[in-house]
This record gives sequence, structure tokens and C-alpha cells, in this order.
Amino acid sequence: MLNAKFVNYWHPKGREPLYYFSKTRDLQAKQVSWKRIKESKRTVFGPHFGKKDPSRIIYYRHLAFIPYFLRFGGQWYLEITPSYHFTSDGKVPSKFRESYLAGIKRIEKHESVRGNLEFWASFLTEQDLFSNSPLLTFAEPMSFTTDFGIAEKDWLTRVDEDEEQIATDANSTLVLL
Repeated sequence: MLNAKFVNYWHPKGREPLYYFSKTRDLQAKQVSWKRIKESKRTVFGPHFGKKDPSRIIYYRHLAFIPYFLRFGGQWYLEITPSYHFTSDGKVPSKFRESYLAGIKRIEKHESVRGNLEFWASFLTEQDLFSNSPLLTFAEPMSFTTDFGIAEKDWLTRVDEDEEQIATDANSTLVLL
């Protein structure tokens, strides 16, 4: 597993903080091995190229999460909200970050978000995020069953045509910037 020193913290004024995977030295894609049901790899950093000019890097995408530390019954918990961080050069936040984030959130489905959540849970339980000493460690995530929810296939069939066209247009525009 990757050492936690490759995870950065970013907290812009007036926005939610997040942890994200840092860039590679050569700005090439970085994959991390992890085990869900079987051994697999997840891309945690990488360049994204333009559709019109495939040699032009539009942005770099970093796998990220928004942390919420909560205390219940004298015990601390970390709520993980999977997200992404977008940079123009692997370090400087992209000025189109919000647009890129909105675009990917429109097209991501439940399984993708769940996979990112499970990846972060696996990553965090295998090491200490904040130092090389066991200052803060994480246990396996809590799980529970509920008797309610919305099946994704039902949700997707209710998207009206205007929303679908707006999402399609926004995603096309997003890449062409």
C-alpha cells in the first residue's frame, strides 16, 4: 500500500477542506493497489487530455475526500465524502475546479461513489494518515442496513429530458475549455 505521505491537505478560504493524492514527480498517472473483493488498482492521480487536441493536458485529477470528524458517545468518527481535486499543473488548483467537479458528479453513478468510499476506507485503515507514528488510526468502517433508499435505476428513469440535455451539454463544454 502507498505511504500516507503522498496525501495532501487543502483548505481554501470559505470552502470545505479536503485530502487528496499528490502529483507524481513526472506528472504521470498514479495507481494504487487495494483489495475490495479481489485485488485491483485505482487511479488516484492523472492527467486528462482535450478531446479536440489529445496532446493538450486540460487538467490533472486527484482522488480526494472531504473529512468530517464527528463525536458520538465520547467516540470520534470520520465521515468520508468522496470527491476530486483538480489542478492545472499537479499542484495549483485549476480555476475551473468547480466546473470540473460539478461535471464529474453529474455523470458518476452510485457504484463509482461507493467504490471511492471503499477505497478511502481501505487506505485509511491500513495506515496512519497524519504521520508515520500511530498518532491517529482508523478502524474498519461501520456498516448498517436500512429499510429505505432509492434504487439508482429508478432515479435515473425519472431524469427529465431537459436535465439530461443540460448535463450532456455541460459535460461536453467542460472538456473543451
